[in-house]
Amino acid sequence: MELRKLEKNKVYKIINIKEADDSLRRDFFTMGFHEGEDIRLIRSAPIFKDPMLFEVQGTKIALTRFEASHLVLEEGSLQ
Repeated sequence: MELRKLEKNKVYKIINIKEADDSLRRDFFTMGFHEGEDIRLIRSAPIFKDPMLFEVQGTKIALTRFEASHLVLEEGSLQ
């Protein structure tokens, strides 16, 4: 799902982390962004929509649009 189509406060599932180098993959993993994990967009900055604030595993984490573009998401929750 494309970033521009994400809706605030809607739950998505991480399907894949694409085209990320090992360092970025490690950072995602450390922050709790794992394949199969639920993620929620809380808000985007008002100007340029960057950064974006997400909630994953109960933790709020800001990502730049570039970082978030590596996340492949689909609608819905595992629950």
